[in-house]
Amino acid sequence: MPPGEEPRQALSGILNVAKPTGMTSHDVVSLVRRRTRMRRVGHAGTLDPEASGVLLVCLGHATRVSEFLMEGTKRYRATVRFGAVSTTDDAAGVISPSAASVAHLTERQLVAVTRRFLGSIEQVPPSYAAIKIRGQPMYRSARAGRPIQAPPRRVRIDQIDVISWECPDLIIDVVCSRGTYIRALARDLGIAVGTGAYLRSLVRTASGSFSLDDSLSLDEVVRAAVLGYLPRLVYPLDAALSGLPALFLPPEDVATVLRGCTWRGRAGVAGQLARAYAVETGRLIALMTYDASAAGWHPNKVFPEEADDVA
Repeated sequence: MPPGEEPRQALSGILNVAKPTGMTSHDVVSLVRRRTRMRRVGHAGTLDPEASGVLLVCLGHATRVSEFLMEGTKRYRATVRFGAVSTTDDAAGVISPSAASVAHLTERQLVAVTRRFLGSIEQVPPSYAAIKIRGQPMYRSARAGRPIQAPPRRVRIDQIDVISWECPDLIIDVVCSRGTYIRALARDLGIAVGTGAYLRSLVRTASGSFSLDDSLSLDEVVRAAVLGYLPRLVYPLDAALSGLPALFLPPEDVATVLRGCTWRGRAGVAGQLARAYAVETGRLIALMTYDASAAGWHPNKVFPEEADDVA
């Protein structure tokens, strides 16, 4: 710690950051870690370097519930360019013009084509992806000239709205599940119309209940950290768990749960998840699972008060 500088307050919670283009998701995490001087910082849901928009940065205990944030529905605004293909399926790759003309394409045709991709579909990930095949990220093999085709994965696309068609660019809004590659969707739209296509630009406009309208720029995060008001901008830890039922524990049971012991204060359903609060303080203390054989709630993640998370 620099001489004369006070230690920062340990935080647990979620920052809704507007990631700019040109940075990796890890770059954003590294910057937040440096500015907050916190040891535990992570993110929920990677954005490619050329993409921008909502990136949820988890601080402290929130790193332990990031999987709940990643499960949330994602919303994107994408610009798909027809008439060319890319080695990476986006603008970062080597672009090759297609021999097929795009002059005949109409907005009505493209709307009809997008409807083929709605619902639960099989999607082949891009060859430049972070997915590991035989322990090796696909993008490393592709960069070495040995591209690997991953097996198709089942994803869900709930909605595709055509915003505009100005040949050769189609702007769409997409609502989809975790794991959906919008780069792959752009590629497959191009295949479907026979002209080729790639993802020209991408903005994540929402992740779960977190929207781009409510996000913070990196400059705002840095300024808040320097001036000491960042805690006021952090969403509480349980914002990641808002879809789960809540349990309220009396004082005599809080310490028991924090020690990892089963709580039998209320009946539940086998395997059910719930968030547990200390009734006196309202503080989230654990994520619990109902164990039918023990007729009680077992804490599978406990969240003691943090006092030592600042580097």
